Amino acid sequence: MVIILCISFFIAASIVSESVGVLARAIGSLAGQPTVGYSTHVRIATLGRFFTLLAARTLGYIVDQGGSAKDIALTGSIAFFIIAIMLYISIKKGFSFVKKIFELLNRRKIEIEGKYIDNDISLSNLCFSTPKLTVIVFISYSITAIGVILVNYIASLHPEIRATIVQTTAIITSLGTLLHIFIIDSVLSNAADNDPEKLHSLVYSYLSIRFIASLFLSFLFFILYLR
Repeated sequence: MVIILCISFFIAASIVSESVGVLARAIGSLAGQPTVGYSTHVRIATLGRFFTLLAARTLGYIVDQGGSAKDIALTGSIAFFIIAIMLYISIKKGFSFVKKIFELLNRRKIEIEGKYIDNDISLSNLCFSTPKLTVIVFISYSITAIGVILVNYIASLHPEIRATIVQTTAIITSLGTLLHIFIIDSVLSNAADNDPEKLHSLVYSYLSIRFIASLFLSFLFFILYLR
């Protein structure tokens, strides 16, 4: 159980870092530094990927040692529940925290209007104006986030071809990554350059969809655990 909790934390740390890092783009844009904001997001996300490496190898160890599919499913359920909690906190109170990280990484103080800091935002009011974009964010995030868990879940059911199955991780995650880069990221980048206030709104919509998707994925893996 300790190993399962550790892996869940590693996965959560990676995904939360990449998700919450998007606030740095809004901060940079509002401060008139959109390129620095993007760079800061990339650095925060890259630091988070260190935890993905830890999670992938530890999950592989569990499968190699004969771990059950239930163990993998439970890991996924716990991880996404933690992610949902952290994203909810980030939506409510994450702006000022990421602003401090922004200033630390870039060694500069920035001034942003107080109305953008620690917004008391209701999740019920958070959604993209375009339903299509909402669906794309949900799908892209879900595909990318479950990659390492899903392949190890399947590998635990078919350990005789584990190596082949695990190699499909890159294929699964790349599909979500392509959706993000060519559709979602272009929308965020365009707003960063031309409309900082719109980007601020888009970022919170983006985080809210990931919050909802995380709850859904936690429930989905819990159902697999109960099977």
